[in-house]
Amino acid sequence: MKLDKDEAAKKFLSPYYDDGITRLWHERCIDGMEQILPPDIGDVLVTSPPYNVGKEYERLMPFGDYLKLISDMYVGAYRVIKPGGYAVVNYSDYYIFEGGNTSIQPMTYLHNIISE
Repeated sequence: MKLDKDEAAKKFLSPYYDDGITRLWHERCIDGMEQILPPDIGDVLVTSPPYNVGKEYERLMPFGDYLKLISDMYVGAYRVIKPGGYAVVNYSDYYIFEGGNTSIQPMTYLHNIISE
């Protein structure tokens, strides 16, 4: 759900933390980038997307859906970070649970799939 212009402006003007140099918003990353932030606004974006490893606060999703989520996050980050800026992404290796067998997909490999 997109915010109307006034709601977006209010959220943009009311970050979770603002010390005059640094502004932080406590939002679902993809929604916040899309609804609140204009293009090329930030020097650094810091996020911790869902790990999708079975933590009790997560909703497990199929591998393809997880790739889409991470890809959407990267697309949004690219849009809002100034040229020469940085994205700091905290993530875990991806675990695939199949009965008694668990396989691990290193996120560095997934990053390469997403960036292509």
